Amino acid sequence: MIEGYGNLPLNFEVNHGQSAPEVKFLARGTGYSLFLTSNETLLVLGPSNAARRSTSALLRMRLVKANPVPQATGQDELPGKSNYFIGHDPAGWRTNIPTYAKVAYKDVYPGVE
Repeated sequence: MIEGYGNLPLNFEVNHGQSAPEVKFLARGTGYSLFLTSNETLLVLGPSNAARRSTSALLRMRLVKANPVPQATGQDELPGKSNYFIGHDPAGWRTNIPTYAKVAYKDVYPGVE
């Protein structure tokens, strides 16, 4: 069962406050976190536990001279939803966050999506 869990496909969550404000979509899995912003992709490799950050590696990717604010949209909505029940105050909880199989960026370059 654990082996199968590690082979699940990516799913992208819309950022509804569960990450930094500049993040538009995020994906998490065993040993990685992926953050998509308007103009950058950040891949964090290693344990997600904050106490182990010193063993993580960060890869940042940007497209040269690309549109700094392309429109990002989720595509192929998945049946699952993400929920974050962090802390005791329900006002800070994030629930029913849609997940998608893909993220598309429109107008990255003129005529390029």
